[in-house]
Amino acid sequence: MKRSGGRAGRPFGHLGIAEIELHVRHCENDSTDLIAILAELGLRKSKRSQELRDLTLRLLGDNKPQFSKPAGPMFE
Repeated sequence: MKRSGGRAGRPFGHLGIAEIELHVRHCENDSTDLIAILAELGLRKSKRSQELRDLTLRLLGDNKPQFSKPAGPMFE
């Protein structure tokens, strides 16, 4: 039984960093794809992926997704 979400959960998970870089070049004006790429790059830890993440954030400009901090424990 596959529980990881497959390609629906990580549509760029099967690509190498060079392929993701190429995809960013082709879709630099498509904020939907860039946000999906940003999510994938958040799971990768190499210096190259962090640099691509920074570039993707700059390309998104005002279309950056807003991340909120967790509210804390629900019950104390």
